[in-house]
Amino acid sequence: MPIRIALIQMDSVVGDLAHNAQAILMHAVAAAKNGAHIAVTPELSLVGYPPRDLLLRSGFTHASADAAKHLAKQLAQNGAGDLAVIVGLPWHIDNQSTVIFNACAVLRGGKIERVYTKRLLPHYDVFDEARYFAYGSEPIVIDVAGEKVGILICEDFWKGADVGESGGYQIDPLTQTVQAGAKVIVVPSASPFFLGKQSRRIDLIARAAASNKVSIASVNAVGANDDFVFDGGSCILHPDGTGSFAKRFGEEVLVVDCTATSAQPANMPPDEELAHAVTSAIRGYVGKTGHHGVLLGLSGGIDSALVAALAVAAL
Repeated sequence: MPIRIALIQMDSVVGDLAHNAQAILMHAVAAAKNGAHIAVTPELSLVGYPPRDLLLRSGFTHASADAAKHLAKQLAQNGAGDLAVIVGLPWHIDNQSTVIFNACAVLRGGKIERVYTKRLLPHYDVFDEARYFAYGSEPIVIDVAGEKVGILICEDFWKGADVGESGGYQIDPLTQTVQAGAKVIVVPSASPFFLGKQSRRIDLIARAAASNKVSIASVNAVGANDDFVFDGGSCILHPDGTGSFAKRFGEEVLVVDCTATSAQPANMPPDEELAHAVTSAIRGYVGKTGHHGVLLGLSGGIDSALVAALAVAAL
């Protein structure tokens, strides 16, 4: 019987550990009731992306580890103890270390079972991860319902190809994880939106699944934090090119058998993509900063009329 995977496409709030942990708990418990064996959340889902200089506060990074341990116990207490829940967080190897990794913790059986540390850290465009994080060194493969599942974090899989960057990386974490025995790859991501990027993502995943003969589940963040907008579009694709797809620009928990397929998502026209991205940014900023509305001036021209229409659509 194929494993059942829950893709938890969620909108984390940067720095709000309690809110994010509660959201993960709610979604994971629902996924467990729906028969999932593994639930995957986006990159740094517990702290929000990008956490930036919050990572320089040791109290914050240690609090995130404590929140993950507490979340593992809550999952077990709420009937999801057998579910492997992949949660993104900053991680110290030990309590005395000041070195931080961009990591994914595997929560199962009421505890943190394993931790995977991101191996490729982007340092182009809007990314500056090498400023905050150390490089991970080893692939990880876990057993889920008798299937070997490998974990990669965002750039470990994309290697800059989703944005047309070469990255210049000397290692290929995907190849190494497949060589370690993985038959299914899960990729927690916080991959920001830009116009036309989704079709490139799907093409990259499909080609990687076919060439490595593995199923690949990409779980992307959604919503907006600071100058980052995330469009979701999580999916799982199989070696034969079939797969299942979550919606874009909205939260969703997609629970599917690893071999299941659904219809390809319809291509979104460029103007519609841009409208969704702008309204997501407005909604995220106003909601996450605690504002109750916006005030704008209308000149009578089409530009201010468009701004007013976008504000109404967002709020």
